[in-house]
Amino acid sequence: MFTLENSDLRLTLSARGTLDELTCRATGTNHIARPGMELWRIILQDEESLVNLVAPGNQPCAAARAGEALVLTVPRMAYAFHGEMREVEVALRLSVRLEGDTARWTAEVENADPAIRVMEVWAPMLNGLRPPADWALYYPRDCGLRLADPVTNLGDRGQMFRFGVSNAHLRELYPGKAAMQWMGLYSEDEGLYVCSEDDSLQTTCLNAERTVGDAPADDTLFLTFIKYPGQRLGGWTSAPVAVSAHAGDWHAGAKRYRAWAETWITPPAPPEWVRRMPGLQDVILREQYGKLVYGYEEIPALHDAAAEVGIDLIKISGWHTAGHDNAFPDWEADPAQGGRAALMAQIAKARARGAKLMLYLQAVQMSRNSQFFAAHGERVAMRDPYGDELADVFNWPGPSTFIPLSSQHRLVCACLSTLEWQEIIKYRTRYALELGADCVYLDRLAGYPGYLCFSEDHPHDRPCDAYADRVKLGMDCRALVKAKSPEIAIASEYINDAGLQPFDFTIPFGFGVHHGGHNFGELFRYTFPEYIITTQYLNGAEYERLRFALVMGFRFFFAITWQHEPISSTPPAFRAYAKSLIDLLQAHADPFLTGKFVDTEGFTCANPALFAKAYRSEGRYGIAVWNPTEDAQGLAIAAEGREVTWMGPEGAIRDALPAQGVAVGTILP
Repeated sequence: MFTLENSDLRLTLSARGTLDELTCRATGTNHIARPGMELWRIILQDEESLVNLVAPGNQPCAAARAGEALVLTVPRMAYAFHGEMREVEVALRLSVRLEGDTARWTAEVENADPAIRVMEVWAPMLNGLRPPADWALYYPRDCGLRLADPVTNLGDRGQMFRFGVSNAHLRELYPGKAAMQWMGLYSEDEGLYVCSEDDSLQTTCLNAERTVGDAPADDTLFLTFIKYPGQRLGGWTSAPVAVSAHAGDWHAGAKRYRAWAETWITPPAPPEWVRRMPGLQDVILREQYGKLVYGYEEIPALHDAAAEVGIDLIKISGWHTAGHDNAFPDWEADPAQGGRAALMAQIAKARARGAKLMLYLQAVQMSRNSQFFAAHGERVAMRDPYGDELADVFNWPGPSTFIPLSSQHRLVCACLSTLEWQEIIKYRTRYALELGADCVYLDRLAGYPGYLCFSEDHPHDRPCDAYADRVKLGMDCRALVKAKSPEIAIASEYINDAGLQPFDFTIPFGFGVHHGGHNFGELFRYTFPEYIITTQYLNGAEYERLRFALVMGFRFFFAITWQHEPISSTPPAFRAYAKSLIDLLQAHADPFLTGKFVDTEGFTCANPALFAKAYRSEGRYGIAVWNPTEDAQGLAIAAEGREVTWMGPEGAIRDALPAQGVAVGTILP
């Protein structure tokens, strides 16, 4: 046994190279409930198979102390090959040292076998975890996911294994659907924080997995980051993985991650009108299948419809000749409607009436029926491990059956490291600016998809390196926009801490932007409160989602009937209610629009039926609250002894919040 110990942490490796103890000295909790489980895993590719599993049970290994570190050495590896064990010249060195309450791990792999490529490194695997039932897993899928009692609830232990593999896991790629590089297990008082301290933007998988034992009482969890070196001959070293067992709830983990992220991530400074923007409206002008829904001449009226509820920003999708989600990236103004001059004239007309126009551009995918694809698509396309192009199939069915049942409109993923793609997106950004856009929308560029690219012909060195050029392209487009005017905005879709640096706001998808279930948007909002995030599509008269958004600080994104109708098509009562919430926000823009989301800091709530969050600016502190029940609820909220002045959409509120009511409370410093 080999032990590292200081006043904060105690860590023990066995002579066989397993992690047998990880104890927080402040709380006395040893997080390793089942010692002796695997600490690492490697996937090798050889001349015959893309996937060969190397597990520690069959490998020679030695643990030793090296100065202030513990080091596990695997001098060579072997895996099953044609019924025997094939030995290859691949070595692993896994080291760990203590820094306060953090164990910092580093993996080094040396490949001296020309027939082998190192595809995946899982290290360290924090294995044998079995947190109590009142703990939760905090996982950065999209805006955030919270899974209570993960030993019981992560996957279905009775589900049949597929191809010998359990599906009881959470796996997302960063940068991509995984919005940050940390996750953790937490109670209300302490937790286990795990972070990949990697600023290279190489693709990484965040893996939280349940190991199913012989009985439910034997089930455990493991947490790990999976790296994709793609290493042929030579050496590879991982970025540090920080593991901290500490006192404090998930907020303490978020603060740790934020402190590290500030060494390399810089959120943007949006224009003031974006900071104060209560929301926006989205409409599709032409369908994917060609039908014209709204002509250019109707753009001013679409703004008028949104202005009725206090919305000025209009997102225009499907403005180009072929229609929305079709013939990307051949964006040209529709000649059948008068072309560029006609579109510019209607944008100018709408702007004269107070509108701001956001023009849609797809920034990461191309259609096979586009002229661009015919000229460059085969070279630009991302490639999977089999050499095939990576693509999404996306059909807008409309009222037909033959399209959804008999078509597969492929949106092929472009590798953003390719010069051809970078140039076309910058060219189209300039084109949108020339049309008079107040905001350029580069769909998906901020986050998903975060695929590996296996093309050998692209500028990236390894499959995991393709994403870094995505952020650079975003920053290049931001520079083009801001050179035109600092008041012009640039926006995108999805949530990612590094990927959002070029963008003044984003439209999200997925977890964390809804109320209830495993949604936990607080995870990203608290860690990166500067990023301006809208709701996911508001498709109709969705009262509850408006109330939730007001409290969470998500700007209202009206995309009625999936972007097919303006907000004026919703019932008058809903429009009046939406306007009352927007008026409330604008009357208290400081701190609820321009301030910082601080979750529950600075107040206590004695009524668990209420849903409340706080905001702080240089001049004010405020609390937004929603009563999601069907009964009036007492406003049992105390703000550190200071008096709170509550205002609802219909005026002042004193002691109780009505059923489904919302209010904002402000406090002067």
